Amino acid sequence: MNIGSEEQVSINQMVDILENIAEIKLKRNYLLDKPKGVRGRSSNNDLARKTINWDTTTSLEDGLKKTYYWIYDQIKKGSKNNRFSKIY
Repeated sequence: MNIGSEEQVSINQMVDILENIAEIKLKRNYLLDKPKGVRGRSSNNDLARKTINWDTTTSLEDGLKKTYYWIYDQIKKGSKNNRFSKIY
């Protein structure tokens, strides 16, 4: 069963959201000689609604914020069991 945000976003829109959350600006490097791929992504939650009466309650941006800050806090803690602490 596929569940997630039904908000359709392009990769550029996703990067915009993440830049805003992280308060950074990334340099984007477009490889125009490569295959283009899909223009956007979203989830179709019809089966989840029908089967388990589930629907989203969190926006994509809010979910990304929660995820970003959770990872940020894990890195900041730098615990021995934290696989992210070795990155920084």
